[in-house]
Amino acid sequence: MKDNLGEFGTILAHGLADRLTTALWVYDFDEQRVLWANKAALDVWQADTIEALCARDLGTDMSPAVRQRLDQYREDFIVRDAEFSELWTLYPSGSAVTLRVIFRGYRLNDGRMAMLCEGLEIEASDPETVRSADALLHTSVMISLFHRDGRQLYRNPAARVAYGGVPRTLADQFSKPDDHRDGMGQAARLWHARRFATDGVLPCPTPMD
Repeated sequence: MKDNLGEFGTILAHGLADRLTTALWVYDFDEQRVLWANKAALDVWQADTIEALCARDLGTDMSPAVRQRLDQYREDFIVRDAEFSELWTLYPSGSAVTLRVIFRGYRLNDGRMAMLCEGLEIEASDPETVRSADALLHTSVMISLFHRDGRQLYRNPAARVAYGGVPRTLADQFSKPDDHRDGMGQAARLWHARRFATDGVLPCPTPMD
């Protein structure tokens, strides 16, 4: 197990990772198992030993939506240096554990792509926020989030299936450039109107194109 982890072999040998309070683990996409975890991750996964955690088949109860999302992660890790930060709910012993998890690609010594997970447990998370995050993952409705400058910030699995793995800008969603320009203009006017109604101050307009 450790022989395939590359640089993590050195980290494990010195016990540095076990001194961290952040949960770290490496997930094997092909085997659907954890390859390595630090002590904080063992606590999150409610596992007594790393051997016990690595022996778990995480694909047994995996939903199609989660499996699809993980496949999308792997595709992005292979083609680019992608990073994702999302709310995930794990059920290690049947009880829900909600984490803010950062996912990054990790190339194993045998050449396969795995995933490095960095999780921070959210103890006092709003239940509505957790339910909303789960709904985004499992719904068939295509949902995307964009920055005001047009950069794509988030796509749920349904949107990912519809539009593929290539990052898209908001302008790419429109077949006609004029529709995008008109839509952004209307959104800017609505935002300015709401600011004026709330604060009584009309902000200076900002060019949208």
